Amino acid sequence: MPMIAITNLKGGTGKTTSSILLAEALYRLGQKVIVFDADPQASASIWAADAAQEETGPLHFDVVPANVQSIKAGIADRDTIVIVDCPPGMPTVIEAAINAADVILIPVSPSGIEVSRMWDTIEVAQEKGKDFGVLLTSVVLNTKTLQEVLDALNEEEIPMYTTRIPQRQDIKRLWGTTCEGQLHGYQYLAQEILELGAAA
Repeated sequence: MPMIAITNLKGGTGKTTSSILLAEALYRLGQKVIVFDADPQASASIWAADAAQEETGPLHFDVVPANVQSIKAGIADRDTIVIVDCPPGMPTVIEAAINAADVILIPVSPSGIEVSRMWDTIEVAQEKGKDFGVLLTSVVLNTKTLQEVLDALNEEEIPMYTTRIPQRQDIKRLWGTTCEGQLHGYQYLAQEILELGAAA
């Protein structure tokens, strides 16, 4: 049961969007996927419920509520990739997800407050000795802010996914849908994760 924890101590960093679109991308690559919704706001579950009302039908994978106990227990099917959509600011849940996960994915957009909280999340992952990588989201290419973040991460030798998720209104419009069509870079992220063996 490979597990990917998508976490950042700050809210609003794209954890739920990354969880759902990565799950869809892995599904399209022939993987079995389930999303654990560990956020009390239940954003992933609401997305799934809204998508079920769409003409195109429900999501191609299950989204289930999760807590510390269910994260620790995981699932029996060793061939299914579990993606944990972690909450912000709930240390016990985040710690359980990091402890159980095979890899931690830290989404962050190149902005001051998100970058400052990113370091806290990286420190937790490093303390646990876990494989992790930073995923840059809401990226606008060729900007000073992006370059400053890249320079800081490279200087500290922090692992990053080569995939960059662009800032797109089309990504926001996917909320509550079955994610038909373009995945705006998440298909490349899924391939990268599989090639790195994080979900093998």
